Amino acid sequence: MLQDSEREWKSFRSYETLKKDFEALNLTVKTDLELLNELMNRFKSGGDDQKLLNVLTDLEYLVHQFDNAQQFAQMGG
Repeated sequence: MLQDSEREWKSFRSYETLKKDFEALNLTVKTDLELLNELMNRFKSGGDDQKLLNVLTDLEYLVHQFDNAQQFAQMGG
């Protein structure tokens, strides 16, 4: 039983490894916190109404999850 757990644990890859694998495919992996930071910066930089509406729509999607909402509030959102 312990060997099965060890084998399963070794089958997982780290976040950094996954990022490198996805970069090889020209894809970007970001955590929710990284996305929140990016969206907050985009909102603060301003722009036209459509750009801000898109940012707010993306933020709305992310803050539906409780832990993301807590981070958003801590960031002054």
